[in-house]
Amino acid sequence: MIAWRPARGCVGSNKTKTTELFGLRQVFSVLTGCQQHAVRKSGAFLSITGPICRSLRQNRSHSSLRPFSTAAPLRLHQSSRSQQQIPSRAPSELAFRRSDLRSYEIKVVFGPDAPPPQLANTLLKVLHSRRVNGTLDLDLPSKLASQLKAYPSAVDDALRWLRLEYPVNEDAAILRRIEREEAGQGDEILIHRAENLGLYKPQSGSYGAKLGEEGDIFGESELQKLRKENELKAEQEQKEVDEFIEQTQQAHEEKAGALEARREDGLEVSTGSRPPNLYEKWKMRHYLSGTSKITFEEASQTGKIRRLLPSILFAATVTCASYLFAITWTPPDRSRRLLPSLPLAEATIFGIMAANLVILALWRFPPAWRMLNRYFISTPGVVTVFSNLGNTFSHQSFTHLLWNAVVLWLVGISLHEDVGRGYFLAMYLSSGVVGSVLSLSNMVLRNVLISSSLGASGAVAGVFAAYCTINPSSRITIWLLPEDLARWASCEASSFLFFVVALEILCMTVPSMRRRGTDYVAHLGGYASGFLGGLFWRRVHEPNLHSRGGWGKNRPKEPRWYEKFLGR
Repeated sequence: MIAWRPARGCVGSNKTKTTELFGLRQVFSVLTGCQQHAVRKSGAFLSITGPICRSLRQNRSHSSLRPFSTAAPLRLHQSSRSQQQIPSRAPSELAFRRSDLRSYEIKVVFGPDAPPPQLANTLLKVLHSRRVNGTLDLDLPSKLASQLKAYPSAVDDALRWLRLEYPVNEDAAILRRIEREEAGQGDEILIHRAENLGLYKPQSGSYGAKLGEEGDIFGESELQKLRKENELKAEQEQKEVDEFIEQTQQAHEEKAGALEARREDGLEVSTGSRPPNLYEKWKMRHYLSGTSKITFEEASQTGKIRRLLPSILFAATVTCASYLFAITWTPPDRSRRLLPSLPLAEATIFGIMAANLVILALWRFPPAWRMLNRYFISTPGVVTVFSNLGNTFSHQSFTHLLWNAVVLWLVGISLHEDVGRGYFLAMYLSSGVVGSVLSLSNMVLRNVLISSSLGASGAVAGVFAAYCTINPSSRITIWLLPEDLARWASCEASSFLFFVVALEILCMTVPSMRRRGTDYVAHLGGYASGFLGGLFWRRVHEPNLHSRGGWGKNRPKEPRWYEKFLGR
């Protein structure tokens, strides 16, 4: 037989009236008493009892751990007071009396170097909670421990006073803790401690994080989380659609009411309006998702320089990159071309038209509206840098695209054959970007933030100005006129360019001549860019120009059918 005795000098061993034979109760009394003695010596908690208690718990049924065996199982008794104090879920703090200690009482407990009242009461509650729950071996909370560094003897004084004034059977509390752990009630404490030691990392990311469905310990499913977010998003979109439908119907009813008042003029007004069908709701949903939620007040807070400077730098970058491409471009071999039977000029024009047709088709596809509103239309309220280039390939009306395509076909092919693909694309892109940035600057400087601009008119204007600059003596006449009448109605390209620019300025300045929906500033920016591009090209290639006004080695010998309409 081995008799376990508490070490002499262990002040913390509690005396009870029960004088049972030495068993597990005495073992934990020794461990607890030694732990309390160590606390008084060093002022810090030792974590030795945790591993020992778990070891004893795992081998509780082993005979070598019980120095005396009985037929009946060992029953442990505890006072009714401690039973009432032990909660089902271990709190971080536990009050031992109704009110907190006052300042003079705190000085009695801790002495003259007592911590502040709030800190002292918190420490007493934490220690009392751990005494009741048998968790004195755990470290203090990090925040509390950092505050107690200035009071090294506070823990010893608090434990001494609590054990004297509010005795608790700490041995029984430790055993109840072991029973809770065996029953699975202490898993949270173990997991929390293992996480603090770096031995455990839950999938949910942190201790106490939200579990998944049915208490899944691996955390909340990311798929379920994404599904909930999508459901909330769909509900919000549906709410916006319903509000938009209500506003639309209200506006329609107001308009119908205004017409109803004029029925004596012979107008017949339909009563009410039908609700939108599924297709119309689908279009409304994409219309609202593609519309910016920024209000006018929020948009007006951005300064003019901050709004324009990125676009100006982008235009300069595109212009420099375009002319760098122009001076380094070399004609490809016919065998390496996608359409070798098609002349190079026609292939370039067809490619530009195809890109514009694709964007025109996307404007008829509601899911693409969000992308198009961001990158293929210039809006001064919400400026996107790439939209200064993207809007030159964007048309919402087929008529708008048709007019630009006709002018580009008639003038662009001749310019392409004069300068080559490299310079042609450089002039086209730089004219479009410069025209877009000038139009944007005009609207921003005039504080016209609720507006938009798109179309290839600026780029086409630049191509036309470049052609007239490179071929100033070429004759331009009206399309489809008889030959004699066309010769009479023709004029030189330089004169025609001057007339067109003057007409644009006149229409822009005179309100009665101004055409609604026409961006005259973008046109003028395109003319200016094309004119400068033509001057640059003439300066570089002036020795190679022939009397016809073009680059001789790139010009075909036989005139094409469209040259007759240009008077060449």
